[in-house]
Amino acid sequence: MAALVGGWVGTAGARFSEFVGFTTSGAFSAAAFIFVGLVVAPKRTNIVKWTLIIPSCLLGVLSAIGKFIGEDKLRMSIGISMAIFSLAFAGVSAKEMFSAGQDHKI
Repeated sequence: MAALVGGWVGTAGARFSEFVGFTTSGAFSAAAFIFVGLVVAPKRTNIVKWTLIIPSCLLGVLSAIGKFIGEDKLRMSIGISMAIFSLAFAGVSAKEMFSAGQDHKI
């Protein structure tokens, strides 16, 4: 659900151009999926982080491949940005994603 909402919020970038809207939609989807997954996880470990990064990246790659086969090639930017943004989380520790050791609860 978080990825869907994040993707919907990301489409606000379409005010500037269609490409920006697609790119921000993919990036927001990946960020929401990984961040909310870490919030609801019982422990914030790097194993949990990678368990969220890998499916998010794979969904992005599959989305890009699916759009490449279809007619609207510009929509590939959603999957590409989702995959790249998912991999951007690889350099950040799971505990560092939250500010100064504060415990975020929903």
